[in-house]
Amino acid sequence: MILRRVMAHVRAQNWLAVALDFLIVVVGVFIGIQLGNWNEVRAFRTQERGYLIELRNEIAFNVSQADHRTVYSRQVVEGVDAVLAFLEDDEPCAPRCRELLISAFHASQVWGTPYSLTINDQIQRLGLPTDDALRRLVRSYYETLEGDDLVAADAHPFRAQMRGTIDTRTALTLWQGCYEIVDNAFEILGFECAEDEGLSETAAALALERLRLEDRVAENLRFWAGQNILALEIFPTQQATGREALAALGVAIGSE
Repeated sequence: MILRRVMAHVRAQNWLAVALDFLIVVVGVFIGIQLGNWNEVRAFRTQERGYLIELRNEIAFNVSQADHRTVYSRQVVEGVDAVLAFLEDDEPCAPRCRELLISAFHASQVWGTPYSLTINDQIQRLGLPTDDALRRLVRSYYETLEGDDLVAADAHPFRAQMRGTIDTRTALTLWQGCYEIVDNAFEILGFECAEDEGLSETAAALALERLRLEDRVAENLRFWAGQNILALEIFPTQQATGREALAALGVAIGSE
């Protein structure tokens, strides 16, 4: 249609009309290219927003997990303190043998559920977020998670020492009644099993006396307390960075 009109204008030597026809074609092509580019940009922004929503969910999960880890590490340190006091006192554990054994059980724990890093790994490969400041903030947060995992990367010697002192019935009672994992992510320590008939004062006293005979128990306990105290020093900065990242992601994502 346009070509026939251009040819007609050429035959008529209507050069102004020819120029206008070419201008119309050029403008049309330009607008078409721009529309294509705008659609690509809009599709990319939509895709990025989807990734940022997933990233925000992952960071929210990790922040919640660190809240639980904070409580958990405090309980480990409290357990260490209770067992050290018992060892240094050099007196029988009665009448609180069960409570002390539960404290020893708590002191032996290593948080076993890792942080979620999958979404962050994906968006890093994609070069997201595109905002430089947000990308640096997210990277800084995940670097603190990697450092935290190194604090409790390996099982400590007291873990084997304590668990080697208890019989199978006592072990089952401790795990079933004084330990819980919620949603396969959040580990919780408690004292609920203290009244369970599967945990007797006699069995607890025997386990604690065996523990006293182990080599370097106090030294191993102090080491493990130090590791958890280090974690407790890391958590506040880590959590502040995580919550800052959540707020920044909320702004970047906008209303849903």
